[in-house]
Amino acid sequence: MESRRLIIRVAQGSITNVKARAIVLGHRQGMVPEGAERAVDEALEGAISTFLDNRSIHGDRGDFFAVPSLLTSLKAEMVIIIGLGPPDLFKKLAITEKDSSSFLYQIAFRLIEGLLATNIIEFATVTIGAGAAGLPVHSAAKEYVVGICHALSALDRERKINEFTIVEIDAAKLQDIRKGLVEASEELQGKFLFDILNIKLPEAPRSGSVLPVQKTTHLVVRRKDRELTYSVFSERPVEPRKSVEIHDGTLNEYMERFMAYLNGGQGAEDLINTAQTCYELMVPAEIQEDVRHDAERQALILNLESSLTPIPWELCYDSEAKAFLGEFSLGRQITREESYSLLPRTNDKEAGIDVLILANLSGDLPQAEVEGQTLKDHLDRQQGSQAAPLHVDLRTSKDFQNDQIMSQVLNLIYQGRYEIVHYCGHAFYDPIDQYKSGWLIDLKRPEGIIRAYEFSKLTQPPILVFSNACESASMGNGEQSPEQKFDYSLPGAFIRAGVDLYVGNLVKVSDQSARVFAEYFYDGLFREKICIGKALSRARRKFIDNFGITDPTWANYVLYGSPSFRF
Repeated sequence: MESRRLIIRVAQGSITNVKARAIVLGHRQGMVPEGAERAVDEALEGAISTFLDNRSIHGDRGDFFAVPSLLTSLKAEMVIIIGLGPPDLFKKLAITEKDSSSFLYQIAFRLIEGLLATNIIEFATVTIGAGAAGLPVHSAAKEYVVGICHALSALDRERKINEFTIVEIDAAKLQDIRKGLVEASEELQGKFLFDILNIKLPEAPRSGSVLPVQKTTHLVVRRKDRELTYSVFSERPVEPRKSVEIHDGTLNEYMERFMAYLNGGQGAEDLINTAQTCYELMVPAEIQEDVRHDAERQALILNLESSLTPIPWELCYDSEAKAFLGEFSLGRQITREESYSLLPRTNDKEAGIDVLILANLSGDLPQAEVEGQTLKDHLDRQQGSQAAPLHVDLRTSKDFQNDQIMSQVLNLIYQGRYEIVHYCGHAFYDPIDQYKSGWLIDLKRPEGIIRAYEFSKLTQPPILVFSNACESASMGNGEQSPEQKFDYSLPGAFIRAGVDLYVGNLVKVSDQSARVFAEYFYDGLFREKICIGKALSRARRKFIDNFGITDPTWANYVLYGSPSFRF
């Protein structure tokens, strides 16, 4: 049988500086990122820590988790986290060569399986299994590479993967890696021929402008009948958990008062008192204290059952902090048993951030078209302040054929080019048949709505969708919502598709107010270069300062996703 050639680069330097389609790291279950994983986490601005905090990364043996990294300082398109299981199990398996070989073969098999499934054929990796994990460097390098080769023989019959890079920052360990490669070649008995190349990675430029990673606290809320149970996950060693009962009738009355305010500012003069009383009724004092302590310093994620999404949590008022929860760096996350895959973005696009603005597609909202043009001009002026260029495309009803506008809009979004999609126009929410909700873009036809479920099939979803339309984040008037109902809402559909961040408004807001709020938001995101949660909270505060609390626009916007994300 002809030997299979494999180029293996042994690179000295930080894996954060390697140029590759993907970089591969191991994660030991229950451990905070350290070493190479910590360095990559910092380059990703805390994304790995966030996924660990919200249990997206479990760390089970062989788990394959992909984190997009196109818009970070990393030179790779993707970061792959391979689960190594509990650290004590790893060390036990590492005691004997037979067990450690079997373990690393399994890890390598799952790695190659995942890479081929996502069409990644070139990658860089640390030496999985070495160092603190319990194996000498040369043994880990040998077993890991032999495992990769066995996996390639079994899974990659078309020989798509022909090269990879092993990265080590400690120059003293490079010789051990090379020794392991020699031993691996001998064990493979000529089935693979290694071309080993030694390279040195460039050092990262030193800069005082590196933005700090914002830490995240998770407030988990569960509901059973009249009882709400709260847990706070943060850096503290103790996880506070408290429950409180609230009568449905009482809660519904407060929801009605909040909706009256959101719809037209009714009750603005008594809003703080209403919001404070509701918060104190719903949330135990101990949980309030923990949230206040953490949220004033770091990002806060509300981890909610879908039945709790109709509650306008952002309107709750903390009397001691003298702030609405929406004035913190706040995002929502929905708890579901179903998991969603993170698909790799296409690599055949120009560098930078692509923004698609869809404005007045129905043709009857001239102010929405003004918003779109104003926003495009506003973003175009940010070009000089961006490390990555902004490419902004504006599309209005004039840019589409009237009888084919729905398919043309879907084609634009489905092509996967855009990191941000901003929509300003009509949205339709059907409280009876939620699957009929969507963007209303063709008034001439009864079926002129792009349905929510049509967005859920995106294979290359945007990173951020900002839906500046009436009821684009609505789930009704505060009633308890079953899980399926959330799935068919607009935010639910985009989240199911893999969109990382969704911003929408709960009820209709005026065109002028919507435009101003969007400008405030994007100013923070791109001009001030702050994370999305802070950009949203500052936009809310700035709107209140300029227009007063009688205009409820500031309270109408809801973020689903991590508030720590920064473009």
